[in-house]
Amino acid sequence: MSEKASVIAYQKHQEAAQKFDYFITGLTGALCAYIVKDWKPEKIDHFGPEVLQVAALLILFASAIAGFKRLEWVNISLGKNHEWLDASESRGALAEALQGGGGRIGVNAAGDIVSSDSLLPRYNALTNLTPAIKAQLDKAADKAGQWYKWRNRLLFVGFALLLASRVTVLIWGH
Repeated sequence: MSEKASVIAYQKHQEAAQKFDYFITGLTGALCAYIVKDWKPEKIDHFGPEVLQVAALLILFASAIAGFKRLEWVNISLGKNHEWLDASESRGALAEALQGGGGRIGVNAAGDIVSSDSLLPRYNALTNLTPAIKAQLDKAADKAGQWYKWRNRLLFVGFALLLASRVTVLIWGH
């Protein structure tokens, strides 16, 4: 049986989003390394390009950390999504078996002999478990979204400060 087009499209979207996150986080780290490469710490006694460059470095570093946290929460979210889908699908299969079983004894996919009476406790356990997993999934997805916003905001501010530090050299000199 082939996969549904919606599942394939979702998988491609997920892969592209992860590659984008890895790229942006790696690029931010490389930008921090670029700034530090030629940086020579010295006492700052006035506001000028050096102050903007240090601020840009700190903010870009914070953006890189936010990028790593986003990747972490996306991975947690994917794991929780798998748990929730597995529990939901198992619960659905058990419900179907209970409805069609009528107290009969049967054999499951693993070859175990089961009865409707033995399936009910598992069905009830999954019924109680799935809302908790869904809550964890929602929390992980929210955290991933929050870190996404922080990464992008910090990246924008850090890049703007870096650009400003380069432009102000023309105004204030070095």
